Amino acid sequence: MWFKGTLPPAEAEAWELKKAITWLQELELTIVVIELDCLLVVNAIKD
Repeated sequence: MWFKGTLPPAEAEAWELKKAITWLQELELTIVVIELDCLLVVNAIKD
């Protein structure tokens, strides 16, 4: 997916997280550790 312009940092990290999770599912990995540095995204996932 391509965007014209730039995304806010939290939105960019959320998109990349989605892509990473999709990739991990394709590899059939079930035990993984994902580290994020955007507290807004972390809290959104936990809720």
